[in-house]
Amino acid sequence: MTQIMNSLEFRSYHQGKILINELDECLEIMFVEKGTYEIGYQINNKNRFIKKMGMFSNIGGYQLINSKRFEFIYRTKTVLLGQAIRKEHFLIILSDWPEFSNQIFKKLWQNYSQHVYQPLIKRKNIHIRDFNFRDDYNQGLFLK
Repeated sequence: MTQIMNSLEFRSYHQGKILINELDECLEIMFVEKGTYEIGYQINNKNRFIKKMGMFSNIGGYQLINSKRFEFIYRTKTVLLGQAIRKEHFLIILSDWPEFSNQIFKKLWQNYSQHVYQPLIKRKNIHIRDFNFRDDYNQGLFLK
């Protein structure tokens, strides 16, 4: 447990800052202590923020454990304060505690799937479908 506490680093971001863009690499997991942030996506070079999250959530947990890039854009809505663990420290902790890592993996996947991935993909697909039916757009630019 002291290994986890020693690995935490304080993070502070001002209001309106883009924290993460689509396809950014995940270098750390951040645990939000105070403030709110928005999650969204980009279609035709326009950001659309759909989901609002805040205290007691994390940013980058699922991506870090699975070595995946971010699929969505994260932007602060208010001043955001939290603690972060860098990727190399987090992976060492998981390798030292295999039973802990299995529980963390399940919780991070459930949280990300239920609160981030499914709602945003659903809305993004609706927006993509709407763009495909518009006469004034020949081609939509988006990550699918």
